[in-house]
Amino acid sequence: MKISQILAYTEAITSFATIAHAQAISFNFDDNTVVGGTLVLLESGTGPTNDFGGDRFDEQTSAGFQIQGITGIGTLGVTATALVDDLNVLSTGLADGSSGYGAAGEGTSFIFDKDVVITAMDWASFSATASSDVVELLNNNVSLGNYAADTVTGSTDFTSTNPATMNIAVTAGNAFTLRWVAGDFELQGIGLTVVPEPGTYALLAGISVLGFVMLRRRSVK
Repeated sequence: MKISQILAYTEAITSFATIAHAQAISFNFDDNTVVGGTLVLLESGTGPTNDFGGDRFDEQTSAGFQIQGITGIGTLGVTATALVDDLNVLSTGLADGSSGYGAAGEGTSFIFDKDVVITAMDWASFSATASSDVVELLNNNVSLGNYAADTVTGSTDFTSTNPATMNIAVTAGNAFTLRWVAGDFELQGIGLTVVPEPGTYALLAGISVLGFVMLRRRSVK
């Protein structure tokens, strides 16, 4: 096999591996900033389809949206649901009802249509004083714990809340939920990685084997 062929083969495999990798994205509720894709709101309404503060999302009990154009992934679908009242987008972030998360039962659940890993949550108005503001995180209705400023449990680190960092794998169709415990705060944004479907890796492996076989055949002619 010629060196030029090996280099071409390696470059192709590297390219496919990059595409198949989990892709990092983030979205903010307060200013509609999306990194790694494009926001498209799915509910009916008269407002724009890229504004969380419009009637296609704000004050809905439950609302679906997509992050489109994610490299190597395509589209991530998300459904957000208020636990008590409705989705309320304030100038500082998302809440449940007319103000911030500030009463028993208030919170928001998120269901994704692909496997994701939650890597960061940016909290607005979250007190730096321990125990003043406390939020509970749940994955598929299983509590991961209560978090206040400076709380660190495993990979979930609230040493900073702008953002707090974590590594929470959420399976497609399961709910990732935040729920009020104490204080008054809002959710400014979420960072996550989208995990490619198993078929993507199977395709990559198949292409790799096929490419190797073709180059081997050429080298023995």
